[in-house]
Amino acid sequence: MPTDQVVSLGPDQLVPHLLAELDTSEGLPADFLSEMVARFEKEDDNALGQIFGPALTGLSAKIRGENILSEYRPALKALTLLTELKPLAGM
Repeated sequence: MPTDQVVSLGPDQLVPHLLAELDTSEGLPADFLSEMVARFEKEDDNALGQIFGPALTGLSAKIRGENILSEYRPALKALTLLTELKPLAGM
């Protein structure tokens, strides 16, 4: 039976997986991001921006909406993980 649930497709799908712990059923495999960046970096300069730009923006917005007493750590950890990848740090 079809449901009326709307699923956001595209780069926004990365954010929940980035917020989860690596190598868990909800998270991404540890090497996934570095392999993905390496693959798309070779194909097209704009591809990384199209894929990771919305994810970086979404994580930044999530952190901006938090305070020291709320759950800011998963978003900060995900943003740190992405910016440790040199091609993404320069975006």
